[in-house]
Formats: sequence, C-alpha cells, structure tokens
Amino acid sequence: MGERFSVGFHPGAFVNPYGHVHLAVPVAPPDTLEALRAEADEVVCLSAPLHFDAVGCFYEDFAQTTDDEVVRLLTLARGRAAATTSVPPARAT
Repeated sequence: MGERFSVGFHPGAFVNPYGHVHLAVPVAPPDTLEALRAEADEVVCLSAPLHFDAVGCFYEDFAQTTDDEVVRLLTLARGRAAATTSVPPARAT
C-alpha cells in the first residue's frame, strides 16, 4: 500500500498551491503509516491493525480499478474543482 503511494506521489514532483499534503487511508499497517508520515504533512487512518496481511482482506469488494478509469475520474474531479473553486496563490517559502 505505501509503496503505491510513494511511487505515485513525490512532494517535489509538483507545486501544491495549498501548501500541504494530506493523506487519508481507511486501513494500513502501522509501519507503513510511519513511512507515509515522512511523505505527507498529515496522515489519517481509520484502522491500523498489527496483523495486516493485505488491504483487500478488509473489504467485501476490492475489485481492481483500471488506469483508464483512474485517469478519467481524476480528470473529472479536476474539472469540477476548477469550475467551483479558485486556487489560492502559492505560499512563499
């Protein structure tokens, strides 16, 4: 789980106009949460069981999502966000 987040996210890879990165996950092993806390400003997790086999074990339906579906949903969300909000200027560092 943490590996996928780390591969897909790198703080230096983009400019975040909001200044912070928040990550929310429903379930993760404790050691992965510690690693993710080094990558994000805030990490929220509903459950961090000590005995963690696989994330799919915690879902009734853990069907795979295709890359095309992820891209489509992110594009849709970006369009909605742009239409309803204004992006604040980036903070000076």
